Amino acid sequence: MSYKIGKVEDFKTVNKGKGFTVIPTGKIDPAFSITYINLTDGRDPGDIDKVTEVNPGNNVLYILMKGEIAFTLYGESTETVTLKEKEYIYLTPGTKYEITGSGELALVMTPAYSDKTFYHPKKT
Repeated sequence: MSYKIGKVEDFKTVNKGKGFTVIPTGKIDPAFSITYINLTDGRDPGDIDKVTEVNPGNNVLYILMKGEIAFTLYGESTETVTLKEKEYIYLTPGTKYEITGSGELALVMTPAYSDKTFYHPKKT
């Protein structure tokens, strides 16, 4: 039997911008990782001129635990999807997006987070 327990007192909060903090839970397993995101009338990414893009070989699942968060998805057209508590959005490689609103999200990344999980190109 094997297990790992993550305790909130072991996590450190990182301020990423106005109304935007993240709480990484550390490396759980090479296959996946979890980060908690708190937005208070905030935006991810913090830079208004950029979007987030999921890089090849990575997938991300955002689960909204509290609040209401809008995901603006950029592609051939622009679409905004609003999540309410206990709803989720699964994003595959190449998806460009930004997040706005107020709430608490759990971000599950496969494989585990690295500096190659996301890219932040300019918004076009």
